[in-house]
Parts: sequence; C-alpha cells; structure tokens
Amino acid sequence: MIDLKQEIIKTLKNVFNLDVRGETSEQNFTKASFSVRELEQSHRKQISNHQRTNYHYEIKYFPSSDRPNKDCREMGFNLMNLFRYYEDMKLHPSMNHRIIDGVLQFNLEFNIRYDFNSDEGEKFAELEVRSDLKDE
Repeated sequence: MIDLKQEIIKTLKNVFNLDVRGETSEQNFTKASFSVRELEQSHRKQISNHQRTNYHYEIKYFPSSDRPNKDCREMGFNLMNLFRYYEDMKLHPSMNHRIIDGVLQFNLEFNIRYDFNSDEGEKFAELEVRSDLKDE
C-alpha cells in the first residue's frame, strides 16, 4: 500500500527545501514551513473485487515574511501546479486551498481504485428474464 502522506512530505522537501512536519504545529516559526496531516479516509466496496478509497490530506503553509497573504497566494499557485499530476504515482488529485489568518490551507483528495485478485471473486449470476406481457 502506498504511504501517500510520506510521499507528499518527500515531494515538498525536495521541491521547496523547507521544513515539513508530519502533524499540526504551532505557528511562531522563525522560517517558513509546512505541516501535513491526513484528514480522512473513506472506503467503498464495488462490484467484484474492487474497492474505491478516498484519501484527504491537508497541507498548511506557514509563511515567515511580512506579507503572509501574498506569500500564501503564490504558494497556493505553486502547490496547484506541483500536485496537478502527481507523476510519481500517476494520480490526479482534487485540490482546493484557502488562506485563513495568514496561513495557507491546501487540501488534496486522492481517489484510488484498488483491484484485488481472487480466484473466488464475486461473479454475476445469470438472470432469468420474465415478462407478464400478453400477446395481442
């Protein structure tokens, strides 16, 4: 199974060369940094041996400049471009972001379909077609 959170953290460190924390952190940083946390996972069973899983992550960006809203807008744009097509895992996440109190809250949602191989997978039974129509 892919550890999406670690992949996100690794990507942020490689691209932006800033501190990245794995959990929510307090503000008052001396330099700009990120915080990444998993918000939610949901699983839906599908027909046969398929399952669809949604992963929701939040990336917070804490700027350290005297113009935090400007920095947050620029970082939001950069993150949208970075995660638009997540090349390492061939994923297309849904994204949105907002700025609250000088902190960027960037949300990612990955929707992944898993196919489980099984010799005894669920199979469709033959349907019997019946009609109560009368011939005229």
